[in-house]
Amino acid sequence: MAYTPYLSIFTALFEIAAGIWVIRGTGNKKVTVPAALILFFLAGYQVLEWFVCRNTSADFLSRLAFADVVWLPPLGVLLIHNLSGSTKKWTRWGTLSLFGGAGILTAAVLFIPTFITQTVCTVVFATYYTDTPMIYLSYALYYNLGLLVIVFAGVYTLSHTRNDKYRPLVGDFLTGNLAFILGALATMAFFSPTRGATPSIMCHFALLLALFTVRMVMRLHALEAEGSRGAEAIPGAAQINARS
Repeated sequence: MAYTPYLSIFTALFEIAAGIWVIRGTGNKKVTVPAALILFFLAGYQVLEWFVCRNTSADFLSRLAFADVVWLPPLGVLLIHNLSGSTKKWTRWGTLSLFGGAGILTAAVLFIPTFITQTVCTVVFATYYTDTPMIYLSYALYYNLGLLVIVFAGVYTLSHTRNDKYRPLVGDFLTGNLAFILGALATMAFFSPTRGATPSIMCHFALLLALFTVRMVMRLHALEAEGSRGAEAIPGAAQINARS
């Protein structure tokens, strides 16, 4: 069946609009900046897939799509780390290591022409083929490891964080990740034509992640607005905050 771009276009427009709303809004920048970047990178994949499927011989654009989404796991881990408020060195170094891995894989994907040699677009998804299976496998292992780190770090933060106000935010982001991961896995398990199209299927289901990320930021805004109202209700709080 012929490829239809409407899902990619709709998803990209929503994620771009959401990213702009997040980055232009108020809120803790340690939360909103990674959240906005996640939304922009998700949108970037959708735009690239649309261009790729208009010209399936554009292998560089296919590789660029892989280079785009490889940054999602470290950004997700960074967001969880910032929400947790952890000051432990090993969590910071672990997060930096994931960013380093993303940088290395980005270089490999962009500068090895045989990483993607063919793209086949069907219905609403793209299937990619490679002539460098070991590098492709390394990419897949890194990406899946990053997703597992997000899930386990999210669960750990939910159960151990001392910041009760941020616990629901962690829950939103964790739910979004679980929703898109499990949705994609179920689709590939029960709908055989999607097997081999993992990046495309996961990024389409990542619309769920985008929705929960927006919900998380909305909750952050509500928390900070509540905190501002509470400060105003305390006599002299405004002067104290101004002096501090």
